Amino acid sequence: MKILIPTTGFLKAGGMRVLSELASNFIELGHQAEFLAPAGGSDPYFPTRAKVIRYPVLFQKIPLLRYVGKVISMSLWIRRRRAEYDVVLANASATAYPVAIGTGGHGNGYYYIQAYEPDFAKERKWPLSTVESVISTATYRLNLKRIVNSALYLNYREIKACHVVEPGIDLGVFNPNGRAAPNREQLTIGCIGRKEKWKGTHLVIEAVRAVREERNLNIKLRIAFNLPSDYDGQDDEFIELVQPHGDRNLADFYRQADLFCAAGMIQDGAFHYPCMEAMACGTPVITNYGPGNSENSYYLTKVTSEEIKRSILRYLDSEIAVRDAMVARGVSTVRDYSWPMIAGKMTKIFEEDGDRS
Repeated sequence: MKILIPTTGFLKAGGMRVLSELASNFIELGHQAEFLAPAGGSDPYFPTRAKVIRYPVLFQKIPLLRYVGKVISMSLWIRRRRAEYDVVLANASATAYPVAIGTGGHGNGYYYIQAYEPDFAKERKWPLSTVESVISTATYRLNLKRIVNSALYLNYREIKACHVVEPGIDLGVFNPNGRAAPNREQLTIGCIGRKEKWKGTHLVIEAVRAVREERNLNIKLRIAFNLPSDYDGQDDEFIELVQPHGDRNLADFYRQADLFCAAGMIQDGAFHYPCMEAMACGTPVITNYGPGNSENSYYLTKVTSEEIKRSILRYLDSEIAVRDAMVARGVSTVRDYSWPMIAGKMTKIFEEDGDRS
Protein backbone atom coordinates (compact mmCIF):
# COMPACT_ATOMS: atom_id res chain seq x y z
CA MET A 1 0.00 0.00 0.00
CA LYS A 2 0.96 3.61 -0.51
CA ILE A 3 0.15 5.74 2.56
CA LEU A 4 0.21 9.55 2.81
CA ILE A 5 0.33 11.29 6.20
CA PRO A 6 -0.37 15.04 5.85
CA THR A 7 0.81 17.42 8.57
CA THR A 8 0.90 21.17 9.12
CA GLY A 9 4.38 20.84 10.63
CA PHE A 10 6.65 18.52 12.59
CA LEU A 11 5.95 19.33 16.23
CA LYS A 12 7.75 17.97 19.29
CA ALA A 13 4.51 16.57 20.74
CA GLY A 14 3.79 12.91 21.48
CA GLY A 15 1.20 12.66 18.72
CA MET A 16 3.85 13.50 16.13
CA ARG A 17 6.12 10.86 17.55
CA VAL A 18 3.36 8.29 17.03
CA LEU A 19 3.08 9.27 13.37
CA SER A 20 6.85 9.12 12.83
CA GLU A 21 7.02 5.63 14.32
CA LEU A 22 3.96 4.41 12.44
CA ALA A 23 5.40 5.62 9.14
CA SER A 24 8.73 3.90 9.79
CA ASN A 25 7.03 0.66 10.71
CA PHE A 26 4.67 0.82 7.72
CA ILE A 27 7.83 0.83 5.60
CA GLU A 28 9.32 -2.01 7.64
CA LEU A 29 6.18 -4.03 6.84
CA GLY A 30 6.73 -3.49 3.11
CA HIS A 31 4.44 -0.53 2.47
CA GLN A 32 5.29 2.91 1.16
CA ALA A 33 4.75 5.82 3.59
CA GLU A 34 5.23 9.52 2.96
CA PHE A 35 4.67 12.70 4.94
CA LEU A 36 3.14 15.77 3.32
CA ALA A 37 4.40 18.95 5.02
CA PRO A 38 4.51 22.68 4.27
CA ALA A 39 7.40 24.04 2.21
CA GLY A 40 9.96 25.84 4.32
CA GLY A 41 8.98 24.00 7.50
CA SER A 42 11.25 22.20 9.93
CA ASP A 43 12.54 18.66 9.51
CA PRO A 44 10.96 15.86 11.57
CA TYR A 45 11.89 16.17 15.26
CA PHE A 46 11.30 12.45 15.79
CA PRO A 47 13.35 10.26 13.42
CA THR A 48 11.40 8.53 10.66
CA ARG A 49 12.20 6.47 7.59
CA ALA A 50 9.38 8.08 5.64
CA LYS A 51 10.02 10.49 2.78
CA VAL A 52 8.86 14.08 3.33
CA ILE A 53 7.06 15.76 0.43
CA ARG A 54 6.71 19.55 0.62
CA TYR A 55 3.72 21.53 -0.65
CA PRO A 56 3.80 25.29 -1.36
CA VAL A 57 1.65 27.31 1.05
CA LEU A 58 -0.62 30.18 0.06
CA PHE A 59 -0.40 33.33 2.21
CA GLN A 60 2.75 31.99 3.90
CA LYS A 61 3.96 35.51 4.76
CA ILE A 62 0.64 36.77 6.12
CA PRO A 63 0.33 35.59 9.77
CA LEU A 64 -3.45 35.97 10.01
CA LEU A 65 -4.00 33.92 6.84
CA ARG A 66 -1.19 31.39 7.20
CA TYR A 67 -3.35 28.66 8.77
CA VAL A 68 -6.07 29.08 6.14
CA GLY A 69 -3.38 29.01 3.47
CA LYS A 70 -2.05 25.68 4.77
CA VAL A 71 -5.54 24.14 4.75
CA ILE A 72 -6.31 25.32 1.21
CA SER A 73 -2.88 24.39 -0.14
CA MET A 74 -2.91 20.94 1.44
CA SER A 75 -6.46 20.30 0.19
CA LEU A 76 -5.49 21.20 -3.38
CA TRP A 77 -2.34 19.05 -3.30
CA ILE A 78 -4.24 16.01 -2.02
CA ARG A 79 -7.04 16.60 -4.52
CA ARG A 80 -4.60 16.48 -7.42
CA ARG A 81 -2.73 13.41 -6.19
CA ARG A 82 -5.37 11.39 -4.29
CA ALA A 83 -5.49 8.58 -6.87
CA GLU A 84 -1.82 7.81 -6.19
CA TYR A 85 -2.49 6.76 -2.58
CA ASP A 86 -4.37 3.87 -1.07
CA VAL A 87 -4.61 5.70 2.26
CA VAL A 88 -4.53 9.39 3.20
CA LEU A 89 -4.31 9.56 6.98
CA ALA A 90 -5.47 12.71 8.81
CA ASN A 91 -4.19 12.90 12.36
CA ALA A 92 -5.56 16.11 13.92
CA SER A 93 -8.30 18.64 13.25
CA ALA A 94 -5.85 20.77 11.23
CA THR A 95 -5.38 17.96 8.71
CA ALA A 96 -8.87 16.44 8.86
CA TYR A 97 -10.43 19.16 6.71
CA PRO A 98 -7.80 18.98 3.93
CA VAL A 99 -7.98 15.18 3.86
CA ALA A 100 -11.79 15.20 3.71
CA ILE A 101 -11.80 17.86 0.99
CA GLY A 102 -8.87 16.37 -0.90
CA THR A 103 -10.08 12.76 -0.95
CA GLY A 104 -13.64 13.87 -1.70
CA GLY A 105 -15.33 10.78 -0.29
CA HIS A 106 -13.33 8.38 -2.45
CA GLY A 107 -12.93 5.96 0.46
CA ASN A 108 -9.20 6.38 1.06
CA GLY A 109 -9.51 9.16 3.65
CA TYR A 110 -8.89 8.16 7.28
CA TYR A 111 -8.80 10.12 10.53
CA TYR A 112 -6.57 8.85 13.34
CA ILE A 113 -7.96 10.51 16.47
CA GLN A 114 -5.45 10.67 19.33
CA ALA A 115 -7.46 12.86 21.72
CA TYR A 116 -10.74 14.76 22.05
CA GLU A 117 -9.38 18.10 20.84
CA PRO A 118 -12.22 20.45 21.92
CA ASP A 119 -11.05 20.00 25.53
CA PHE A 120 -7.72 21.59 24.64
CA ALA A 121 -9.44 24.78 23.47
CA LYS A 122 -10.52 25.54 27.03
CA GLU A 123 -7.02 26.85 27.78
CA ARG A 124 -7.48 29.58 25.15
CA LYS A 125 -9.05 32.96 25.78
CA TRP A 126 -12.50 33.76 24.40
CA PRO A 127 -13.42 34.00 21.53
CA LEU A 128 -10.49 31.86 20.26
CA SER A 129 -11.48 29.06 22.64
CA THR A 130 -14.99 28.88 21.16
CA VAL A 131 -13.74 29.05 17.58
CA GLU A 132 -11.20 26.25 18.10
CA SER A 133 -13.75 24.10 19.92
CA VAL A 134 -16.31 24.44 17.12
CA ILE A 135 -13.73 23.77 14.39
CA SER A 136 -12.30 20.66 16.06
CA THR A 137 -15.73 19.28 17.03
CA ALA A 138 -16.95 19.53 13.45
CA THR A 139 -14.09 17.30 12.21
CA TYR A 140 -15.70 14.29 13.89
CA ARG A 141 -18.60 14.56 11.40
CA LEU A 142 -16.45 14.67 8.26
CA ASN A 143 -16.68 11.92 5.65
CA LEU A 144 -13.59 10.09 6.89
CA LYS A 145 -13.07 6.60 8.33
CA ARG A 146 -12.26 7.12 11.98
CA ILE A 147 -9.64 5.18 13.95
CA VAL A 148 -9.10 6.09 17.61
CA ASN A 149 -6.11 5.43 19.86
CA SER A 150 -8.15 4.31 22.87
CA ALA A 151 -11.37 2.38 23.39
CA LEU A 152 -12.50 5.41 25.39
CA TYR A 153 -13.06 7.31 22.14
CA LEU A 154 -15.08 4.67 20.24
CA ASN A 155 -18.27 6.42 21.32
CA TYR A 156 -17.14 9.60 23.04
CA ARG A 157 -19.25 12.74 22.75
CA GLU A 158 -19.26 13.59 19.02
CA ILE A 159 -16.71 10.88 18.13
CA LYS A 160 -18.08 7.68 16.61
CA ALA A 161 -15.48 5.13 15.48
CA CYS A 162 -15.21 1.42 14.68
CA HIS A 163 -11.47 0.79 15.10
CA VAL A 164 -8.91 1.19 17.90
CA VAL A 165 -5.16 1.37 17.29
CA GLU A 166 -3.23 2.27 20.42
CA PRO A 167 0.14 4.08 20.42
CA GLY A 168 3.17 1.83 20.27
CA ILE A 169 6.43 1.71 22.18
CA ASP A 170 10.04 0.76 21.45
CA LEU A 171 10.60 -2.04 23.94
CA GLY A 172 14.27 -2.11 23.03
CA VAL A 173 14.62 1.31 24.65
CA PHE A 174 11.84 1.43 27.23
CA ASN A 175 12.50 -1.57 29.49
CA PRO A 176 13.61 -2.24 33.09
CA ASN A 177 17.20 -3.13 32.11
CA GLY A 178 19.71 -1.09 34.10
CA ARG A 179 17.16 0.08 36.63
CA ALA A 180 18.95 1.32 39.77
CA ALA A 181 18.25 -0.08 43.21
CA PRO A 182 16.05 2.20 45.36
CA ASN A 183 17.84 4.85 47.44
CA ARG A 184 16.85 4.25 51.04
CA GLU A 185 17.85 7.78 52.01
CA GLN A 186 15.65 9.53 49.45
CA LEU A 187 12.45 8.74 47.55
CA THR A 188 12.46 10.02 43.97
CA ILE A 189 9.12 10.70 42.28
CA GLY A 190 9.02 11.57 38.59
CA CYS A 191 6.52 13.24 36.32
CA ILE A 192 6.41 14.84 32.89
CA GLY A 193 5.86 18.55 33.50
CA ARG A 194 3.60 20.62 31.31
CA LYS A 195 2.62 24.30 31.41
CA GLU A 196 -1.08 23.67 30.80
CA LYS A 197 -3.19 23.41 33.93
CA TRP A 198 -5.21 20.43 32.68
CA LYS A 199 -1.99 18.39 32.44
CA GLY A 200 -2.05 18.22 36.25
CA THR A 201 1.60 18.97 37.08
CA HIS A 202 0.57 21.45 39.78
CA LEU A 203 -1.43 18.68 41.51
CA VAL A 204 1.63 16.44 41.68
CA ILE A 205 3.69 19.25 43.21
CA GLU A 206 1.00 19.89 45.84
CA ALA A 207 0.72 16.18 46.66
CA VAL A 208 4.48 15.67 47.07
CA ARG A 209 4.73 18.79 49.24
CA ALA A 210 1.93 17.45 51.47
CA VAL A 211 3.52 14.00 51.86
CA ARG A 212 6.87 15.56 52.76
CA GLU A 213 5.24 17.63 55.46
CA GLU A 214 3.05 14.83 56.81
CA ARG A 215 5.73 12.11 56.92
CA ASN A 216 8.83 14.32 57.29
CA LEU A 217 10.51 12.38 54.50
CA ASN A 218 13.28 13.26 52.09
CA ILE A 219 11.39 13.18 48.78
CA LYS A 220 12.66 14.63 45.52
CA LEU A 221 10.26 15.43 42.69
CA ARG A 222 12.02 15.26 39.32
CA ILE A 223 9.98 17.05 36.67
CA ALA A 224 10.87 16.63 33.00
CA PHE A 225 10.70 19.55 30.56
CA ASN A 226 8.35 22.19 32.03
CA LEU A 227 6.87 23.64 35.20
CA PRO A 228 3.21 24.75 35.26
CA SER A 229 2.68 28.23 33.82
CA ASP A 230 1.12 29.44 37.09
CA TYR A 231 3.76 27.88 39.36
CA ASP A 232 4.93 30.51 41.87
CA GLY A 233 8.12 28.77 42.95
CA GLN A 234 7.64 28.81 46.71
CA ASP A 235 11.34 27.98 47.05
CA ASP A 236 10.54 24.29 46.68
CA GLU A 237 14.00 22.83 47.15
CA PHE A 238 12.60 19.33 46.60
CA ILE A 239 11.88 20.00 42.89
CA GLU A 240 14.47 19.27 40.19
CA LEU A 241 13.69 20.30 36.61
CA VAL A 242 15.44 18.15 33.99
CA GLN A 243 15.51 17.94 30.19
CA PRO A 244 15.74 14.28 29.12
CA HIS A 245 15.51 14.82 25.36
CA GLY A 246 15.56 11.72 23.18
CA ASP A 247 14.08 8.32 23.91
CA ARG A 248 17.14 6.85 25.62
CA ASN A 249 17.48 9.78 28.01
CA LEU A 250 13.76 9.67 28.66
CA ALA A 251 13.91 5.95 29.45
CA ASP A 252 16.75 6.63 31.91
CA PHE A 253 14.59 9.33 33.50
CA TYR A 254 11.79 6.81 34.10
CA ARG A 255 14.19 4.19 35.47
CA GLN A 256 15.72 6.68 37.91
CA ALA A 257 12.33 7.28 39.58
CA ASP A 258 11.11 5.13 42.45
CA LEU A 259 7.55 6.16 41.65
CA PHE A 260 6.08 7.97 38.64
CA CYS A 261 2.94 10.10 38.40
CA ALA A 262 1.13 10.31 35.05
CA ALA A 263 -2.14 12.01 35.92
CA GLY A 264 -4.21 14.61 34.08
CA MET A 265 -7.47 16.44 34.63
CA ILE A 266 -9.37 15.47 31.45
CA GLN A 267 -10.37 12.38 29.47
CA ASP A 268 -9.86 9.75 32.19
CA GLY A 269 -8.88 6.38 30.74
CA ALA A 270 -7.36 7.78 27.53
CA PHE A 271 -4.12 6.19 26.37
CA HIS A 272 -1.13 8.06 27.78
CA TYR A 273 2.46 7.83 26.59
CA PRO A 274 4.28 8.61 29.89
CA CYS A 275 2.11 6.05 31.69
CA MET A 276 3.02 3.31 29.21
CA GLU A 277 6.71 4.27 29.05
CA ALA A 278 7.16 4.38 32.81
CA MET A 279 5.46 0.98 33.14
CA ALA A 280 7.74 -0.48 30.47
CA CYS A 281 10.75 0.76 32.46
CA GLY A 282 9.60 -1.08 35.57
CA THR A 283 8.55 1.98 37.55
CA PRO A 284 5.41 1.94 39.72
CA VAL A 285 2.88 4.39 38.27
CA ILE A 286 0.13 6.60 39.68
CA THR A 287 -2.31 7.34 36.88
CA ASN A 288 -5.84 7.82 35.63
CA TYR A 289 -4.83 6.89 32.08
CA GLY A 290 -4.33 3.77 29.98
CA PRO A 291 -2.81 1.32 29.77
CA GLY A 292 -2.95 1.71 33.53
CA ASN A 293 -5.66 -0.03 35.53
CA SER A 294 -6.31 -1.08 39.13
CA GLU A 295 -4.13 -4.18 38.69
CA ASN A 296 -0.95 -2.71 37.19
CA SER A 297 -0.84 0.77 38.75
CA TYR A 298 -2.03 2.98 41.58
CA TYR A 299 -5.10 3.87 39.56
CA LEU A 300 -6.94 7.12 40.26
CA THR A 301 -10.72 7.30 39.89
CA LYS A 302 -10.57 10.99 40.76
CA VAL A 303 -7.68 13.33 40.04
CA THR A 304 -6.95 15.74 42.89
CA SER A 305 -3.82 16.54 44.86
CA GLU A 306 -5.37 14.71 47.82
CA GLU A 307 -5.93 11.51 45.79
CA ILE A 308 -2.39 11.65 44.40
CA LYS A 309 -1.10 12.11 47.95
CA ARG A 310 -3.05 9.03 49.08
CA SER A 311 -1.53 7.00 46.27
CA ILE A 312 1.99 8.08 47.27
CA LEU A 313 1.20 7.01 50.84
CA ARG A 314 -0.12 3.66 49.55
CA TYR A 315 3.19 3.14 47.78
CA LEU A 316 5.15 4.03 50.93
CA ASP A 317 3.05 1.74 53.12
CA SER A 318 2.89 -1.25 50.77
CA GLU A 319 5.08 -4.31 51.02
CA ILE A 320 7.89 -4.65 48.51
CA ALA A 321 6.48 -7.92 47.18
CA VAL A 322 3.13 -6.25 46.48
CA ARG A 323 4.84 -3.39 44.63
CA ASP A 324 6.97 -5.79 42.60
CA ALA A 325 3.94 -7.84 41.55
CA MET A 326 2.13 -4.72 40.37
CA VAL A 327 5.22 -3.56 38.43
CA ALA A 328 5.50 -6.99 36.79
CA ARG A 329 1.88 -6.74 35.64
CA GLY A 330 2.63 -3.32 34.16
CA VAL A 331 5.68 -4.59 32.26
CA SER A 332 3.60 -7.47 30.96
CA THR A 333 0.78 -5.14 29.86
CA VAL A 334 2.96 -3.01 27.58
CA ARG A 335 4.40 -6.00 25.69
CA ASP A 336 1.25 -5.90 23.56
CA TYR A 337 2.18 -2.46 22.21
CA SER A 338 5.42 -2.95 20.34
CA TRP A 339 5.58 -0.77 17.23
CA PRO A 340 5.59 -3.65 14.69
CA MET A 341 2.41 -5.03 16.27
CA ILE A 342 0.70 -1.63 16.33
CA ALA A 343 1.64 -0.75 12.74
CA GLY A 344 0.45 -4.20 11.64
CA LYS A 345 -2.85 -3.65 13.41
CA MET A 346 -3.44 -0.40 11.53
CA THR A 347 -2.43 -1.70 8.10
CA LYS A 348 -4.75 -4.67 8.60
CA ILE A 349 -7.63 -2.19 8.99
CA PHE A 350 -6.60 -0.46 5.76
CA GLU A 351 -6.31 -3.77 3.90
CA GLU A 352 -9.67 -5.10 5.12
CA ASP A 353 -11.39 -1.82 4.17
CA GLY A 354 -9.75 -2.05 0.75
CA ASP A 355 -11.03 -5.60 0.28
CA ARG A 356 -14.59 -4.49 1.06
CA SER A 357 -14.55 -1.51 -1.29
